[in-house]
Amino acid sequence: MKRAVLAVIALGLLAGIFRFVPLFHFVPLKQEQGRQAAAEFNPTNFAAAFWNDRLLKSLDRAADAGTVLAALSADSPKARTQFGRTLGLSSATLFFLRGTGRVVSVTKKGVSLALKNGDDTADILLPTGLLFGNTVRDGTGLLDASTFPNSQNFNDLSAELNRIVETTLLPQLREKAKVGAKISFAGCAEIAEDDADVKPLPVIPVAVKLESP
Repeated sequence: MKRAVLAVIALGLLAGIFRFVPLFHFVPLKQEQGRQAAAEFNPTNFAAAFWNDRLLKSLDRAADAGTVLAALSADSPKARTQFGRTLGLSSATLFFLRGTGRVVSVTKKGVSLALKNGDDTADILLPTGLLFGNTVRDGTGLLDASTFPNSQNFNDLSAELNRIVETTLLPQLREKAKVGAKISFAGCAEIAEDDADVKPLPVIPVAVKLESP
């Protein structure tokens, strides 16, 4: 009798333990796959592959900068819809642009370009300082946040793309851009909803080609 009572007590204790500390923990397959993908994600490698294999091969998709600026001046809402894109609840518009301009000034802020011949008015500013934000990541429209394991991976990728611009493009702009030189560029721009006068439009370059004056 004693043994039976002890057995019942022992089973009760074990049942209580397993209730709060189960031997098995079931996790949805998609959740586990997402966790593993997030752990394996390498933003440096992904950014380099994206830059070389996709971004640089998509420059012909960029809109002509002069055309976009003229359209923004004539009818900003229409131009934003026609040439730009917005993300989520953001009111800012992103653009992917390309063009050729003449350097009209070089300052700490960056290199200013005039797109029209015979006009020294700066239309484009290629910033040459440290980069922040997600303009490069989001401006081309080639990346979709929903395809990444989590938002942190997407943010890490943004930082890596900015780093590529800072280390591969901006040094040559700071060193070689001189007033009178011609620069062919492709890059990304972001315009806030309430920006009425966008010139000179800051364009973060993803490709530049300099010609001596």
